[in-house]
Amino acid sequence: MKMRGSKSKRSKFLSLIEKNPRVIRDMGEGAKILYLGAGAGTTLRFMLELIPHSHVYAVEIAPKPMRRLLSLFKGNERVIPILEDANHPERYSGIVEKVDMIYQDVAQPNQADIAIKNARYFLDRGLLIMMCKLKSIDFSAPHSKIVNEVRRELEEEFKIDEVIKLPYHKDHVCFVARRRYDEDSGA
Repeated sequence: MKMRGSKSKRSKFLSLIEKNPRVIRDMGEGAKILYLGAGAGTTLRFMLELIPHSHVYAVEIAPKPMRRLLSLFKGNERVIPILEDANHPERYSGIVEKVDMIYQDVAQPNQADIAIKNARYFLDRGLLIMMCKLKSIDFSAPHSKIVNEVRRELEEEFKIDEVIKLPYHKDHVCFVARRRYDEDSGA
């Protein structure tokens, strides 16, 4: 899939892959993905194309985008749509099983907290890709300060591999991280 141009401008996921293709190579065929903030499904379509045989739990809080997502993926057994608030993983814990990756794109002030709560439920070992909208966290603070605060929060549960400034998406950075895993406790 050619990613330059308008597609990368529409999808932060494609912008990330354009900037760092290794991220997608780390995901094997058949990966289980929890997508927080799935919207109407534009990025989800690209994700399914780039990660063969993957299965995606697509969590979206807003009914209107969810209706579009349902229409777009009607009959697609690789997508499990969930109309719910990503702040409350306990509400969909009976539907979602353990996943290989959490992909998060929610514009909330508590973006790191949402990632941590969901990882505690669904990600033993695996990858977090968190698209962080800096202005949603603090409209007036310098970007570097916000990035450092989010990094500190995430480091409670994750080892940060990299923080990537996304092309085409002003005021966004992407945290690529791996869940910390304690061999002794299994957590």
